[in-house]
Amino acid sequence: MSTKKHDLPYIPFYVGDWRKAPDIRALSLEERALWFEMLCLMWESPRRGYLTIDGKTPIDDKTLGRMIGEDISVITKIKQVLASVSIYSIEETTGIIFCRRTVRDEAIRLSKSTAGKLGMESRYKNKRKKEFCYNTSDNKSTNKSLTDSDIDIDIDIESGSDIKKGEFQERGDYNPDTIRLTQLLFDLIKERKIDFKTPDLNKWTETMDKILRLDHRSPEIIETVIRWCQSDDFWQDNILSPIKLRKHFDQLELKMKKVEYMKLPKHTRANAQLWAKIEQEERDEESRIEEKIIDIG
Repeated sequence: MSTKKHDLPYIPFYVGDWRKAPDIRALSLEERALWFEMLCLMWESPRRGYLTIDGKTPIDDKTLGRMIGEDISVITKIKQVLASVSIYSIEETTGIIFCRRTVRDEAIRLSKSTAGKLGMESRYKNKRKKEFCYNTSDNKSTNKSLTDSDIDIDIDIESGSDIKKGEFQERGDYNPDTIRLTQLLFDLIKERKIDFKTPDLNKWTETMDKILRLDHRSPEIIETVIRWCQSDDFWQDNILSPIKLRKHFDQLELKMKKVEYMKLPKHTRANAQLWAKIEQEERDEESRIEEKIIDIG
């Protein structure tokens, strides 16, 4: 049985955006009605923004028709119109329809929520540091304040937990998106390879911070590229760290966009020669990488 999200019982519906968006205005009343029904279902989905019941399987036309009370032929016809104006996107690995705006807004909401929690943890930790002191018979001072490193060690011993290599030791020094994206890359790799050796996530975070801050990449684009490369048969075995992600980011983004572009109807491919050239360059680059891997092996 599917588990629905109950943390937000309402949809943040932006009336101005809905009425002004050219792609929405291009739809008929019936087509807009179906798209709104789909938005409601995606909002209640276990993966907010994705048209799925269990989070893994896409909702087909027959099921969608039963859920909203419409004939399957009407559903299929309208969905073709929605696709023709790029109202929605389709996840490459699962074929699940998703709303770009909803997915993006949900990521921002979660990052802000995480930032608030981390801020509270940081304030609580700093308060404990200021209040913590100790007395020992070996010290001449009867009330000597500990250093930051001493406090961290004593607090860990007191709680019975040691800092592990795969855990973030300092969360307050980075943008919440940096930590979230680092954890996302690690989790996706771990899903495919259970015995993947746990890296130093703090070093991973340093590199991810450079991708955001120095390379001026948006969190949304980075997340999209991460999810895409970890689902691609070739790149998922080559992008196993933020360093590799940063090195090949432009190439990954171009490849990802080309794959999405090639899904469009043929009559819209005005730049077919350009994309064919890009595809050839990518094949050459992949061949060079494979040769390098073979040489190292």
